[in-house]
Amino acid sequence: MKSFLKIISVLFFTSLITACTLPAGTYSAGTTGTESGTGSEKKDDLFVEDEESGEYVFDVNDKKYIRKEGYTVWTELYENKSDVFEAVECRVNKEYGYTEAGYGVVFLCGEKNGKKYLMTVLINSCQKYCIGKVENNEFKMIQNWTFTSNLAGGNGGIVNRIRIEYMTSGENKNKFRLLLNGEEETYFSDTDNMNPEFKGTWWGYAAVISPFDNFDISRVKVIYRK
Repeated sequence: MKSFLKIISVLFFTSLITACTLPAGTYSAGTTGTESGTGSEKKDDLFVEDEESGEYVFDVNDKKYIRKEGYTVWTELYENKSDVFEAVECRVNKEYGYTEAGYGVVFLCGEKNGKKYLMTVLINSCQKYCIGKVENNEFKMIQNWTFTSNLAGGNGGIVNRIRIEYMTSGENKNKFRLLLNGEEETYFSDTDNMNPEFKGTWWGYAAVISPFDNFDISRVKVIYRK
């Protein structure tokens, strides 16, 4: 029974990092941890700042990053320096790479009960988004991949804007508000962390390298603008 539950957990994590629902059997079972060498990790060096434009560029075509279970990387760049949530916003476009693999933002990066914790909103080039979190070295889905007309589809120069706010009053008090290209998309929260501490947490960018990315002929390139 324990082995069965472990396999289910692995497959659930796979659905997050691949950024879409894929045919059964596409991926082999792998670890769900965030430790180095597994499905996801913080990799600041892969997000390079263009000092003139202020953009951050993720540009990878090294086959060592191709993993059977997919590979999610992120960077933490901006500190929340006040006690209130400082809105997160970025404009992002994917120039090259598998269109169904995710990219977007991480936020609330810090620790909870002594363990790594962060939340993430990922979009893809097929007009879908998802919301998730990392807690105690496990990815957990908050909202599954969802199609929305508020996102523009396709790779290239098409820019999408992600904005996350925090509500302090009204019927959605203590929830995050997600806007995509200026349009309200949804409200969400981590029900296990309804009163998060904001000061001293960080936010930044994330990208997924899919096992379907073909680095013989292409690359994964994503451009982020604050």
